[in-house]
Amino acid sequence: MIGKLKNWFLPLLFGSSVAYIVIKCYHNADALLLSAAFFAYGLLCFTVLELIRKLKIGGLLYILLAAAVLYFSAGNALRVSYSGSGGLRFDQWFYGAQTEATYVPAYSIALIAGGGFFILSVLYYFTQVRYRGFGTFLIMLFPMVIYAKRTDVLGTPELLVMLCLYVALMAHSRQANADKKISVVINRSYIVSMGAFALAATLLTWLFPKPDIVSKQEQDSGFFDTLVNTASVPDNYSNASSGTGDGLSDKMIMKVSSKYPLYLRRQAYDSYFDGRWYVDDLEDAYKIPTEPVKYNTDITNSSLIKALSDVAKDPDSGFIYPDVDMVFPEAEKITISMQNDYAAWFPPVPLNTVSVDKSVYRRTVHGEYRPPLGEDYERFSWMVSYDYYPLPGKIDELCEKLDLNFDDTLEALSYGMDMSEYDSDEYDVYNYLYNEEEFANNSFAETVGQTVPEVSDTVRELAEKVTAGLDTPYQKARALEGYFTEENFTYDPEYVPVDPSIEYFLTNSKKGACGDFATAMTLMARAVGLRARYVEGFVAMEPDPDDEGTFIVREKHSHAYTEVYIPGAGWLTFEPTVAGFLEYSAEEDTDIGEYILSLLKYLIPAAVLAAVIFIFRKQLYEGYFSVKVKLSSNEKAVVLLYNRAALKTAVLFDTDPKTVSAGQIRKMLSDINAAPDEFIDLFERTCYGLMPVTDEQRAFQLSEYRRLRRLIKAENDIKKKNLSRKYSQKA
Repeated sequence: MIGKLKNWFLPLLFGSSVAYIVIKCYHNADALLLSAAFFAYGLLCFTVLELIRKLKIGGLLYILLAAAVLYFSAGNALRVSYSGSGGLRFDQWFYGAQTEATYVPAYSIALIAGGGFFILSVLYYFTQVRYRGFGTFLIMLFPMVIYAKRTDVLGTPELLVMLCLYVALMAHSRQANADKKISVVINRSYIVSMGAFALAATLLTWLFPKPDIVSKQEQDSGFFDTLVNTASVPDNYSNASSGTGDGLSDKMIMKVSSKYPLYLRRQAYDSYFDGRWYVDDLEDAYKIPTEPVKYNTDITNSSLIKALSDVAKDPDSGFIYPDVDMVFPEAEKITISMQNDYAAWFPPVPLNTVSVDKSVYRRTVHGEYRPPLGEDYERFSWMVSYDYYPLPGKIDELCEKLDLNFDDTLEALSYGMDMSEYDSDEYDVYNYLYNEEEFANNSFAETVGQTVPEVSDTVRELAEKVTAGLDTPYQKARALEGYFTEENFTYDPEYVPVDPSIEYFLTNSKKGACGDFATAMTLMARAVGLRARYVEGFVAMEPDPDDEGTFIVREKHSHAYTEVYIPGAGWLTFEPTVAGFLEYSAEEDTDIGEYILSLLKYLIPAAVLAAVIFIFRKQLYEGYFSVKVKLSSNEKAVVLLYNRAALKTAVLFDTDPKTVSAGQIRKMLSDINAAPDEFIDLFERTCYGLMPVTDEQRAFQLSEYRRLRRLIKAENDIKKKNLSRKYSQKA
């Protein structure tokens, strides 16, 4: 036993180094302790495998043992994953970044016990049964594949230790096997077997796509990191606007019940500086006004249009407003159902949203909904419902005709405000609209001819060129929105420009992510005097195939766009990003657990079939050979039977069957008292003398082949027992 432990120590140490690299992804603090436990687990596995190896039905017992380990480790992990009791699905845990909340015992057991058993089995076979340096090298590919699929970085020290142990193991294994006179021949069968193994590993890696989980490196990138999985107070700048690249997965984070596709706004920003959007005054921008008390009354675009239309109907007001036969839709009840662990400071809601839970959320001066600063609140999670008013019918026709300035609209709203009835609902509406109009006028742009600090001359000149000859704010906004499509800009969230400036995006690369398009349009709109703001949020435009009237929102649907204030109509959403950002396929949303289950019904029968073929491969080939002989002519049958017997004899005597002659075969068989003379004589007369073979001679040759096969097998069994006894005594 001491000899066995000496032979096992270095292979198990190498296996533990591989395990350490994998475990470090998930339990960095306990990686050394768990690797030591893996070493002990390896000792147990090697002991069991050694016992199985000595049994005649060892192959069958190994298959049963592997199935049991797979069932109790991987099966339990899948049950935990789908029950949700682990907090994370297995694919989320396997591909996700390490955090304090990622310790799920069932998943760790599946990785260490289930995956470890497979690694240890391969390691045992290629170091204790068949010495194969390349076979052992394949074990090092497993952690590399895991790190590659996680988009993670493999540490240099761990890699060097693993490589050093591999080299030491190769030297140890060659020395330990030196007395066996093993010569590794790179023949056709060796190349085919290794090629098949590499091909199978490649196909499995390709078949199992990266699931809808943000990887560690993607989370570290910081792109849109304020959009998901955060409960902290937002900073005063946008991470999303600081660079291109989507960095987000297909992970579903919410479902939205709605008749219409929606832009779910999260946060608006004021100023652009040094390639990033900022909120000018965090406290002021996030504040929930209390003076006047009713400032956050539920107001929509329809409220403003109706109010101004009412003022225009009074001939004494002197206010002219386009006469358009508007259709004002009723409110729609929207429900957002969160998936998994999403939580946010701002609930994602569209423009024209009212009646969000006022016990928690109130509207800010930027149009977001959030809890008051300094007050206790419950994060937006799981589900929230609110009323949403779609834009009025013929809104485009109305806006085309609107050519008002802010002085006109403010004066009209002041005219409609009866200060003697400041407690009335009418006063609340007009007062809110007045403040909203005044806020847009003062906060988002300056009049044409003055300097807008964040707008360069290049951007200004281009914006003026695009909007030349247009009169109304709405016409200018639509022209800027369509400019990017007309000029063949390309949506490419993974493009990394040489120069990240908006000027380079507009005049050179013409390629980027939604943040680039939204930033460019917002700055161009401000350059021509429009009140525009850069907004981040989500697009809810992917229909749920299983639930009509519901849209799926994924992490990759995080989006940036532009809102422009049209005097007389209010804030409107504009989409400058060109086609491509909404291209999706529901089939691409692959849940790795479901994928595994769907494959199991094919993989398990295939694995069982492969195991049966492997265990009974000799019997199956003999059956195939018997059929082949039976279907052959008498002369060909005699030759086939001789060739098969000669092959078995050459293998028994460690001779190359391609170079051995009939005379040598006769001598070898005579050495084991097989008396092959008549068998070989008939072959030589048939093969070289071209003599015909009768049915009786064919039957005789077949019976002689069977007799010789039994004798060769018996001699081979004796040879194996002697070798086994020799090495056992040495150990």
